[in-house]
Amino acid sequence: MLSKDYLNISETASEEVLYSRANWKKGDTVKKTRNSTLSALKGIACFSVVMLHCAFPGMVGKIIYGIARFAVPLFFAISGYYVYSCNSKDVIRKLPKKIEHIVLLFLETELIYGLWHCIQYSIQVGTINGAKEWILSLLSTRNILYFIVFQRTVIGDVSWFLVALIWCYIVTFAIAKKDIWTKTFPLIPILLLLNVFLGELAPFMGIKTEWYWCSNFWLLGFPCYALGYYIKINEEKMTRILTESTIITIIIMSVLLNLIERVLTNASQLFVSNIPFMIVCFVYCIKFPTIFQNNKLVKAVSIIGEKCSFGVYILHPIIRDIFRMLAKYFGIAGQPIWNWILPILVFASSVCVNLLWCAGKEKIKFRKVNDNLKEMEKL
Repeated sequence: MLSKDYLNISETASEEVLYSRANWKKGDTVKKTRNSTLSALKGIACFSVVMLHCAFPGMVGKIIYGIARFAVPLFFAISGYYVYSCNSKDVIRKLPKKIEHIVLLFLETELIYGLWHCIQYSIQVGTINGAKEWILSLLSTRNILYFIVFQRTVIGDVSWFLVALIWCYIVTFAIAKKDIWTKTFPLIPILLLLNVFLGELAPFMGIKTEWYWCSNFWLLGFPCYALGYYIKINEEKMTRILTESTIITIIIMSVLLNLIERVLTNASQLFVSNIPFMIVCFVYCIKFPTIFQNNKLVKAVSIIGEKCSFGVYILHPIIRDIFRMLAKYFGIAGQPIWNWILPILVFASSVCVNLLWCAGKEKIKFRKVNDNLKEMEKL
């Protein structure tokens, strides 16, 4: 059974509040505000993740793919941002619960993908033996080694994010205990540059690389997580220096640089431009937490980011595979119009599944409250 918070992985805008520091002065009463802007950004990132695994065809798909690479770094940065506390003991105290939560999510994700792969292999082979062979292959020395080094899981490729996040929390425990966060910050640019070299420059130079060389705890998870922690420590300074016009300028320049990178290198991993784009978008959300809260479209995107971001991230590959199987069965696979419809269909279906799950969960919770009230009335 899925855990209570399965569809809402971490420190999201629905659970956390941000303080608007733009006009805050010492002595002022600070009003807690739900950060609807960050929820909307998470909704955009949620859509971006789907575009990474189910892209539009042609040049449009290539352009969106390059920009969409900011999404996973953003989710790591959000986790790092919300784990911060000025008191190291507070950080250490809340980490075990966070680790337990993510471990549970990881096990549930692996169970879902394990069942899905068993069904797939049984269909392909025509008997249950296909599933048995696949299960036995999971415990190979190579797979275990790849899991330890690259956080790569054979069952569900998307699960690497959870394993990397668990490692982030474990490392945070050690860093907080020794109170050496400031000494780790210089590692951020070094690790990210190494990521860019392996993912963007190496293929351009004719060196073959694998996606999991870049998408792992070492070169993506920890540096982006630490970047979120750094943003939290310096948010007052960053929100003051980065004016709205400066943020917009950096966003435009990052998008233009991303287009150049995508065309020239044809890489499929992190781009140099994704990092400044992610940082200024994140800072913008901190600076203006409620600027779009009355906009209906942004409110809808905010709901998706608030309630569905992790559920969409985990389930969209399965939903994509189902639609591809159906398209093949009905003979429309590979049709130009289908290639344009599929990404939208996958995203919309993933969101609907998650919203239905959330609605069902809330209904069950409401019934339990009603039952408890009735029991109390009898006393």
